[in-house]
Amino acid sequence: MQGAPQTRHGGWLVREGADPTQHRNEEAEHQKALVLRAAPTTFGAFAVGWMDDNLNQFSNPKHRQQWRSTLTTYAAPFWDKPLAAITTDDLLGVLKLIWTTKPETASRVRGRIERMLDAASAAGLRTGDNPARWKGHLSNLLPKASKTARGHHAALPWKNLPKFITELRDREGLAARALEFTILTASISSNITAIYTSISRIKLLEASKRCVCLLVQTLHSTRATKQGCRLTPHSRAQCAPRHSTFGRHILSDTAAFTPTLQAAQLYTGREVATLFRVHVSTLYAWMREGSFPKPLRVGPRTVRWSGQQLQDYIQNFVCGPVA
Repeated sequence: MQGAPQTRHGGWLVREGADPTQHRNEEAEHQKALVLRAAPTTFGAFAVGWMDDNLNQFSNPKHRQQWRSTLTTYAAPFWDKPLAAITTDDLLGVLKLIWTTKPETASRVRGRIERMLDAASAAGLRTGDNPARWKGHLSNLLPKASKTARGHHAALPWKNLPKFITELRDREGLAARALEFTILTASISSNITAIYTSISRIKLLEASKRCVCLLVQTLHSTRATKQGCRLTPHSRAQCAPRHSTFGRHILSDTAAFTPTLQAAQLYTGREVATLFRVHVSTLYAWMREGSFPKPLRVGPRTVRWSGQQLQDYIQNFVCGPVA
């Protein structure tokens, strides 16, 4: 008896020009949607489905694994909670545990949860504001994460540098050569990257033995000239094997650093820092140690170094032999 109404219904659809099979499939999808609405999707179920569909856009397998591991680990307290029921308190309960101890991880977790909830809203599974939103929301509830939360690396005492260089030269690989070159040129990593790009066909070990020559060609040619600190042709010559002190730095296998300075001219801190390839703060650190001459006061709040001071320093501490 139950088949008769279905037959009449199917016949009616045929008379109306509709496809009974298509109609049946549409009814099934409708019922399925009603069931899903009756049983709300949990955060975990949605996150797993989203990651299965979207993580392939990341070419790095490690990055894909990090997405899964961070969400399953740190979003565990509301993993089985319906998407529509997740609140700001849920987010704060998770983030406060790691916000100050693991700031980078906490920031990534927050961003990934925010993306999950945005995707859920786009799919119609939740409404309202995103509780994981940072700007104008969590930024008012959580302290600003410090970029140096892990602290600075301890500085290497300059007296230990020769031993460190010896041990570094026993290591193989590009990173060791790049670090050695960075130390020998008293430069920063971004400059070394630029140098290596320009001399990609030259071994860094050979480049480190000619560090002053390369330093003049790639770094001082633009910066030092603009500051009026031109280098003599002698400083561009092939470096001879020797040791010389360069402030706090021990330069091995480098030639004497002999820039042209006017004895009667006054130089600013920026000009002096550019000349010695260090930051201005490093000059003041050297002065506190007593290894660099103090500037002359030429005004209430103005100091300058004289060319004669710098010439004497270079002659006595940079070009002179190590005792």
